[in-house]
Amino acid sequence: MPIIIYIFTLSAFALGLAEFVPIGLTAVMAQSLNVNIERVGHAVTWYALGATFAAPVLTALTASWSRKRTMLMTMLIFTIGSLTAALATSISMLLVARFIAGLGHGLFLAAASSTAAGLVGAKKAAAPSRWYFAALRSLWRSAFPSVPIWEG
Repeated sequence: MPIIIYIFTLSAFALGLAEFVPIGLTAVMAQSLNVNIERVGHAVTWYALGATFAAPVLTALTASWSRKRTMLMTMLIFTIGSLTAALATSISMLLVARFIAGLGHGLFLAAASSTAAGLVGAKKAAAPSRWYFAALRSLWRSAFPSVPIWEG
C-alpha cells in the first residue's frame, strides 16, 4: 500500500481526535472560559456544522484544484481553526474557531478517500477505508478513556 495511505489515515485520526475529544473536556473548557458546560457543548455542534454543511460548498468551489492542493488547504484550514480554538479566550472565539476547523474536516476526508481508492486500484479500493476505520477504532479505544487524565 502506498505510504500516502498511512498519512491519510494519520490525518483522519487527527480529525477524529479534534472532533470527539472536546466532548470529554467540556468541564475544563467551561471553567477556563468562565461559562457553563452547555455553552461549551456547542463547540462540538459548531465543528460538526462546519464539517457537514461546508463540504459540498467547498467541493464545488475547489473543483478545479488538484486533490493535493485541496487536501493541503483543508488541513491548513483545520490546523488554523484548531490552534485558534486551543488559544480561545472567549466562548465566541472558541465557537468560530471550531467551525473553521470543521470546514477542513469534511472536504479532506472526501478528497483523501477518493484519492486513496484511486491509488490502490479498483480491486483494493476498500483497503484505504479499512485503515481509516481502524484509525477511528484506535481513537475510540485509546484516546477517549484517557480524557479524564487530561482533565488533570
